[in-house]
Amino acid sequence: MCIRARLSFKTDSGILIALTSAVRELKVAEEPEIARTEDGQWEVTGGKIVAVLANGLERDITALVEYRDDGSGGVEAVYTYGTSVQPYTKSVRTVSLNGASAAQPGIGNGAEEGVTENGVTSFKAGTSAGAPEIRVTAPANGWAAGENIFTVASDGDAACTVMVKKADGTLVRLTASTADGTHSFTAVLAEGDSLVVGLKGDVNGDGEITSRDIAVSYTHLTLLTTRAVHDSGVPERAEQQQVDYLSLIPISRCRRAF
Repeated sequence: MCIRARLSFKTDSGILIALTSAVRELKVAEEPEIARTEDGQWEVTGGKIVAVLANGLERDITALVEYRDDGSGGVEAVYTYGTSVQPYTKSVRTVSLNGASAAQPGIGNGAEEGVTENGVTSFKAGTSAGAPEIRVTAPANGWAAGENIFTVASDGDAACTVMVKKADGTLVRLTASTADGTHSFTAVLAEGDSLVVGLKGDVNGDGEITSRDIAVSYTHLTLLTTRAVHDSGVPERAEQQQVDYLSLIPISRCRRAF
């Protein structure tokens, strides 16, 4: 007998929030019948839309999706989920009903996904109330497997670090190309990849640069140095350790699935 349990937690405001495996993508399990009404609205009958979760399970969400134009003359199913209770934001996934899944990657700060409207994904840089908002604008022709050129903007033009989190958990940092105040990035994306954007120097993930980030960095560097000396038995090798920003991001931020 298989028993499924739900893990939840209660916020300081008394709100109960359920935890579940992250949604990786949507797929059309059964093709629906699609028609357009006289007033231009999409009418979708039947079919089955499922959410593919990070743990490999699939969930029927047909009754929970809405339908809209996909920007290319077709229709797509839109699934909005999560909670907007601060510091969390709702997440959005889409899938085309014209035969192919939408290729938009997960986009967020490493802990929470952003909300996408008209090709722009917005989210807070971290958990603090004063964290600036970050906006990621999709390529002109939409996201696709392969090369994608997109832009990143933030409140106050705060410096950001932009990374691709590969499906296997590997992090690849991207380099910005800035012209006329616009910061562009080029990423080669494959199925299961996501984009992680945070403030440069924000080590603890709260969306602010404070002395706490210095403390966390110092502690982490000390551990790396101690480990290098212990592994080699030669103190000089500790000086050869090359530590960059990626090694300073807490595991809880980078390894948490979208």
